[in-house]
Parts: sequence; structure tokens; C-alpha cells
Amino acid sequence: MDFNSQKSNYTSPCQNSNVICVAANAPVGICPGPCDPNNVFCLAPGGLNFAGANYSRLASYSNYGRAVDVTAPGGDYADFPKPCFFDDFIATTAPNGGTSWVSGTSFSAPHVSALAALYIQKAAMDKGVLESELCNPNRVKTFVSPAQIKTAIMRGAVLPPGNAGEMRRIFGAGIINVPRTLGL
Repeated sequence: MDFNSQKSNYTSPCQNSNVICVAANAPVGICPGPCDPNNVFCLAPGGLNFAGANYSRLASYSNYGRAVDVTAPGGDYADFPKPCFFDDFIATTAPNGGTSWVSGTSFSAPHVSALAALYIQKAAMDKGVLESELCNPNRVKTFVSPAQIKTAIMRGAVLPPGNAGEMRRIFGAGIINVPRTLGL
């Protein structure tokens, strides 16, 4: 399914409910965008080699263009089966209970979702909300808006080395960065 053509069907209920959406789409190449509204993240999975090589290379199946807000690790199968190909893959649980090394747009969204959850937790802590209070049904439920979360994650993202304009066209605001987003 083309997310861009179906976007409002999924994002409107979320926007009206103060929910943030994170979408990693099928490999469609260029996404003309932009990605709106403020509570929706559109992602490009980055084929990042955490040893440092290939840092500024998107995954071979990545989306890119104005619709991409940020880039997150999603693995890349382009180097399979070269030596150390698994450096560009994402570890996940396998049906047999073991670990599998995989790649795909589906593995980018959880990275951004987790960063959003960490940002919400930090906002609660910054406001003095104790962990024991989080289950209190009478507590304030919203510490930050989806738009604030999206802005923080985009501001915390880091562009790879290279021509900044070209990198923004490919990576959006950049590759998500937990310490910068959380102000650590």
C-alpha cells in the first residue's frame, strides 16, 4: 500500500486523539511529500554500519525526498552475502526463539517509536512525575504534544558528513540521535 495516498485515512484519527504516528513505508524511492500533520513521522531506513563505514549511505530500498522527516536504522541487504554483511542488518527475535538478522522499513519505525517513548518519559521526569504516579488514573496524561515530540526528534537528528543540502534531501532532518534528542 502506498502510505502517501492513504495517509489521511490513518493519521486523522491519530491527530484528533493526540497520538503520534510513526510510518516506515514500502520501498517506493522518492516521496514528494511533505509529511504532515505534526503528529506523523515519515521515515527513511538507513543502512548504517555501526563500525563507521557506510554511515552516509541509505539502505538500497530506502525512501527519500521531502516526505522523509528523519532516518533511522533499518538494515540493508545490498551487501549480502559479503563478509560482515550482518553489520548492516538489525537483530530481531526468530520464530524458533533465537536471533535473526534482517532488514527492512519495518525495523526503522520501532527505533523512532522508542525514542518518542523515551522523550515522553523524560518530559514526565522533568515535570516531577514519579514513576509510581504514572499509573494513577487522575494524573495529567499529556506531558508533551505529538508536535513537540516530532520537533524534538527532528532537532536532535544528525546529518551525515557531506553536502548539507544533499544530505537533507536524502536523510530528512538526519539520522535519529538519542542523546541529542533527550538533551543528554
